[in-house]
Amino acid sequence: MRWELTFRVYVLIFCALFATQILLQAQGGASGTIVGFVKDSTGAIIPKAAVSIRNLGTNLTQSDTTGESGEYSFSYIPPGNYEIRATKTGFRASVVPNVKLDTGATFRVDISLQVGEVSESVEVQATAPIIQTEEASVGHLVEQKRIIELPLNGRKFEQLQMLSPGSVNTFNHQTSAGLDGGASSLQSTSQPTAVATSGSRPSQMLILVDGGSVTNNFGRTATVSPNPDEIAEFKITSSNFSAEYGYGSNVISVSTRSGTNSLHATLWEFFRNKDLTARNFFAALPEPRKRNQYGVAIGGPVELSRLYHGKDKTFWFFDYEGQRERYGRTIISSVPTAQMRRGDLSQLPSRIFDPATTRIDPSAPGGFVRDPFPGNIIPAGRLDQAVGQRFLEWIPLPNQPGFANNNLYTPTEPNDYDHYSYRADHRLTATDWLTFRGSFQGNDFRNSTGPYGPNVKPPYDLGTNPKRGTGSSYVLGWTKNISPTTLSDVRIAYARIGNVISNSAAIPNGTDWTTAAGIQGFGHGVSDVYPSLPQLSFTGFTGIPSNGGFGLADYGNNWEYAANFTFIRGKHSIKTGYAHRRWQQNLTTWGQGAGTFSYTGEYTVNPAARAGTGSGLADYRLSAPFSAGRYIPLG
Repeated sequence: MRWELTFRVYVLIFCALFATQILLQAQGGASGTIVGFVKDSTGAIIPKAAVSIRNLGTNLTQSDTTGESGEYSFSYIPPGNYEIRATKTGFRASVVPNVKLDTGATFRVDISLQVGEVSESVEVQATAPIIQTEEASVGHLVEQKRIIELPLNGRKFEQLQMLSPGSVNTFNHQTSAGLDGGASSLQSTSQPTAVATSGSRPSQMLILVDGGSVTNNFGRTATVSPNPDEIAEFKITSSNFSAEYGYGSNVISVSTRSGTNSLHATLWEFFRNKDLTARNFFAALPEPRKRNQYGVAIGGPVELSRLYHGKDKTFWFFDYEGQRERYGRTIISSVPTAQMRRGDLSQLPSRIFDPATTRIDPSAPGGFVRDPFPGNIIPAGRLDQAVGQRFLEWIPLPNQPGFANNNLYTPTEPNDYDHYSYRADHRLTATDWLTFRGSFQGNDFRNSTGPYGPNVKPPYDLGTNPKRGTGSSYVLGWTKNISPTTLSDVRIAYARIGNVISNSAAIPNGTDWTTAAGIQGFGHGVSDVYPSLPQLSFTGFTGIPSNGGFGLADYGNNWEYAANFTFIRGKHSIKTGYAHRRWQQNLTTWGQGAGTFSYTGEYTVNPAARAGTGSGLADYRLSAPFSAGRYIPLG
């Protein structure tokens, strides 16, 4: 199956019509803007004043000159801490030593110059505004300190969305409900989130990393998930955001860390085992669990011995995180006892009736009656051997007392992943910057786990579907100051997600058990394409959860091309841009050719008085399915 959707955002023009200049957020929210007025001590504007900003981490600088209105502007600059310096002949230099610019923010810093010599300087302290007046968007910023220090189960930053007012996690981690539309099968990670903010649906979220979309448009989450030590900060914008985003009721803008002039490295290890885990209600002891999360983040200037010195110019950053986890589960199922397998259903509380004795009820016109099986025992000669006996071999005997919830299985499941990310920043000229980031993540876990395990009839493990999920993201950005009043930001982004779900009940070159059992309507081109055994369900018992050999392969691609331009003309700012986004999905399912059959007890009820009669297991042993289906594989 192949789905494609092309989305184009053409020209977006915003003009400030009043005295205060309005600057929109930089494309994708991965950068920010610093604006302000330069005035003298009386409050009069100072035109032609020289203003420069310097990134305290990388020492990269930009310069601007105030216009006739006395206002300056620096757009498309990465988040970080900046020093702002303003000078004008006849005035002392004014320095704002540390201004923190957040992701997607527009920070106003008005500077006052005092009469004096330029060689003299005055230090000014700037504080973040309590109310954002430069733009109308409503959002919540999560800075690096909280990202790193707040406890996160699995170190998934998406959980921090819950810090935003009006956010609700709709995902049920026990039932995998909350992603709707079968989306849980299209997740590439084992810990998805489905957060709804301000009444929106989880599927309406737009997730940007360094300005490039990593949204899994069909699985409702991210193709790659940066770990906390990789993220500088991120912002959740819930309303009134710029039209340049194109879609989404909520926007998450993530800025990753970059290298600086100093070499910095971080190592970590997070450990969890069963001694730190609560006991499952149905388990006698805490389930086995061992989780190791470990990684490294390192970055600095590019230094190649005597060949190249990248200080103040070229920077790199690398991040790796891995997880190796084995955790136990408690699965309870209902399986037939040895006595029941011989046709003796006297342990059941319901009476079973012989469908072969069905006849018209003389006392109730239009009705029918049947005779009960004496002692609730089906005679040996009536038991079906080809199907009814054959597939009982895949169901274990009970290991707990009773005839319901009488089988306990405690498997240990894998949950592993490796995440790599690398970033390079390079200053081409005083007015040109290049940024590239690449990320890859591979996950191995279970999409589902069967109730019996692999030891009942090796190599089959009914109901178990191992899953391999992969995600990647690449962003290349070029920011250029064409002139002091004209700026551009060009970006190319690509993201890909892949999911492959296999089936432990489908053995390559194995036996076509549906045909071997003599079931008609299958065979060549149907059940032999992906050899497996049929899915059999009988009311009151767990049955044969083979999914008919079902498997899935899903690959999604997301291309994005964007260019933004900002024109500053006097007191006005005009922003125009173009964005082209293309989504593509290639979804293929296989298997299910072995068929599905359900046994509800309909044929062994007493049609004259149905209450307390009939058994799905009895119908199965008599080979009397209530419904059946088949799926012919593609090709």
